[in-house]
Amino acid sequence: MIELADAIDRIRIAGQAASIGAACVTDHPPSPPSTPGPPVHVYVLVAAALAAMFAGTTWLGREYHDTKAARADAHFTRGRVLLDAGDAEGGIIELRAAVTLDRGNPDYARRLARALIAAGAPREAQTYLDGVLAADPTSGLANLTQAQVARALDDPDAAEAYYQRAWFGVWPEGQQQRALVGFELAEYLLSRGETTRAVGVLSQLSTDMPDTPRLLVRLGGLLLEAGAAADAVPALERAVERDAENAEAWRTLASAQFVTRNYATARLAALRASELAPEDGDARRIADTSAAVLRLDPGQPRLATRERLRRWQLMLQLAAEAYDACLPQPEDPPGPLRTQANTLLALRVTAVDEEVVLPVIEQLWQDRAARCPVVPEAFTALSLVLDALASRETAR
Repeated sequence: MIELADAIDRIRIAGQAASIGAACVTDHPPSPPSTPGPPVHVYVLVAAALAAMFAGTTWLGREYHDTKAARADAHFTRGRVLLDAGDAEGGIIELRAAVTLDRGNPDYARRLARALIAAGAPREAQTYLDGVLAADPTSGLANLTQAQVARALDDPDAAEAYYQRAWFGVWPEGQQQRALVGFELAEYLLSRGETTRAVGVLSQLSTDMPDTPRLLVRLGGLLLEAGAAADAVPALERAVERDAENAEAWRTLASAQFVTRNYATARLAALRASELAPEDGDARRIADTSAAVLRLDPGQPRLATRERLRRWQLMLQLAAEAYDACLPQPEDPPGPLRTQANTLLALRVTAVDEEVVLPVIEQLWQDRAARCPVVPEAFTALSLVLDALASRETAR
């Protein structure tokens, strides 16, 4: 029995030694027996609860954002309505509210800026535009509005720079909207007396815009205003080719032809404009004056000799009447110049020498102008014929 007990003790000691050796190799104490975790359905419930919380938070955030955006849009709509109704103050208040609720909407900021410019607050307008341009430097509309701010602040260099950026900026409708920017830049230069630069802008614009009657008429009108009537004629002729029923195009063409002394074509264009718009008094005046010039001008081609001499005598008679109309009181007796005119008027038409008549007409006209700088309407045709004769003489 003792030997059996000794054997058992030796086996137990050997087992303990083996356990100690294994622990030394792993450097870790033996793991306690595992405790069973929560059931699987608990994990499922927790995950579902977290998902529900996330979805609820997202929905609430979206609902808040949508409500805020709707309020901003309502303020914006009311602001535009008030501005259209002439209530600038009320419109600006509503637009400010829209911008406050939705600062990321460039349309709100640009519309508010334009309203502030019109209300005489360009510096405040600039504060709203700075953010819009920082977010999108290529925006054509934002640069255009900034140009208008610079104009209001009397900063011509900045205004022109922003106009150029707007001209070549991004526009939803492309060329047509860029053309309108070019027109506004040209008008701005004309308002500052920079006629040559304005003509340069318009010349560049003429090659980079849609060939629509409306734009062609505006181009021609601005060229005419800038004193480049000859350049305006081709654009206006294209306008009437594309829209033969456009009364404004015909009247503007008549004006350009009138200024360039093409009185026959000016009369025809003006008559067409009058047919389309009988209430257009300017078209009627151009037609009547052009006809009067054509009836009076002795330099018109293919005139018979007698008719040409008759016109010289008629011009002399009109010059004498214009001279008399500007005298403070009738000359008694007539002065030498008036006496010479009376002598020439008494001659038969066939005896009139145009080389003798023209100097007398010109001297009468110059003496009249010294006393009466404004040409009476009754003598407008005579004035235009004398200008045309002088221009032809210079061109020789």
